[in-house]
Amino acid sequence: MIDAELLVDELMPDFLNPRIGNATTRLESIERIVGLQGPKLVNLAQSILTNGLSPIDRMLVVKDEKFPQHYVVIEGNRRATAMILLANPRLIETLGAFDSSADLKRCKVKLLALSGSFSRAIVEPIKVVLAPNREATRYWVQLRHSGEGDGVGVTRWRAIESARFTDPKSRIVAVADLLFTEGDLSGVEKEMLDDLSWTTFDRFIDSPRLRAILCFEVIDGVVVTTSPRNRVINALREIAFRVAKGEFDSRKQNSVQDRIDALALLPSGVLPPRPVAAEPSEREEKRQSDESDAAPASSAAASAKPEATGAQSTTRPSRSASRAKDRLFRRSDFVVTDPRLQDILKELSDLPLSSKPNACAVLLRVFLEMSVLHYLQNAGQGTEGKGGQQAELFVLVERAYKHMKQKESGLQMPQIESLVQAKTTGLRMRELHSYVHNRHYFPAPSDLLAAAGELTPFLRKIWS
Repeated sequence: MIDAELLVDELMPDFLNPRIGNATTRLESIERIVGLQGPKLVNLAQSILTNGLSPIDRMLVVKDEKFPQHYVVIEGNRRATAMILLANPRLIETLGAFDSSADLKRCKVKLLALSGSFSRAIVEPIKVVLAPNREATRYWVQLRHSGEGDGVGVTRWRAIESARFTDPKSRIVAVADLLFTEGDLSGVEKEMLDDLSWTTFDRFIDSPRLRAILCFEVIDGVVVTTSPRNRVINALREIAFRVAKGEFDSRKQNSVQDRIDALALLPSGVLPPRPVAAEPSEREEKRQSDESDAAPASSAAASAKPEATGAQSTTRPSRSASRAKDRLFRRSDFVVTDPRLQDILKELSDLPLSSKPNACAVLLRVFLEMSVLHYLQNAGQGTEGKGGQQAELFVLVERAYKHMKQKESGLQMPQIESLVQAKTTGLRMRELHSYVHNRHYFPAPSDLLAAAGELTPFLRKIWS
């Protein structure tokens, strides 16, 4: 096959075009294509008139054996027909010999109007591929018209791919890309989202009220969260999977309130926590912390008593109690003997969880790992993993726990057993890993408190 350049008048529609069956004349083949395509051919003619021919899609031709000055169009007969008609208004007027329908007459009127603005210079010279014979074209023509062919043919864009091209900063593109890049999807889950009706999914995030519940907004093509990012992503994942399974359907949940009600029925913990309206400043928190640390226990107890009056009084929690809820640990929780770990525990006990969740998360992970290493080394247990390097955290925790059970018959710590067995609980090894290694993971204070609570008995055993 070779590249060639032709004129409009050198093109001959294929009498054996599979779209129309066998035709016997040039006029018959043209008229059958017009009758079959109707408005689609008019739209194609308008596109050629406005934009010219596609530079990425050339016609495939062979030499006409009966008329040596012509080339039979094997692939591209619609384009060839449109150009031939635009360049020959008189030929348009003759249409109707084989098809006298009203649709054909309407097409004639529109094609005649377009032909008045056509210039051959718009398309000529026409770049084509010249094949030696019809047989040499069969594979390529069949490939073009037989679908994707497991990737060999032209693969159509999915809805989300089309959206990325037409409006790359749209809300649905931003959320879809967030799920694909940060959603920690399995292969099966990616396939589910590949086939997802993103239009239906978009209905569940198209209202500001819905996005407020899900704690995110899209600004200039970027998802901005007002709650821990991982919690927002998990909620969006859940919605996407329910759309994929048909459990969420915008035809059933037609109004915004219907969709809000559907979100309200999601399992507990799926929706991200709503942000607190106002957080105390860092200076104010430090002042409250210093005051609560300095206040003696008797003073705190006295302040909790209602005044001796006849009126009913409501007690308020002491600042010490409020502070305790905003810290992962207290220094008195563990009798730590290692100097470095004493410093880490002190910093952990001083950090306000509500305003410093990332620092608390990282120090929690560090305190756990270094405490386990301290225990194993003092107990004469190995800390190495594959290749002589330090073992992964869950392996270290498992070794320490097994050693504890050998020393103390009947010892049971369900949370630690679930942790080392990678079961789904409030405390998961993936979360502990993400605290340090996943820049997209935003630890929630409530999750950190739950993790610290589950780890406390284990850490007390280490430092007992």
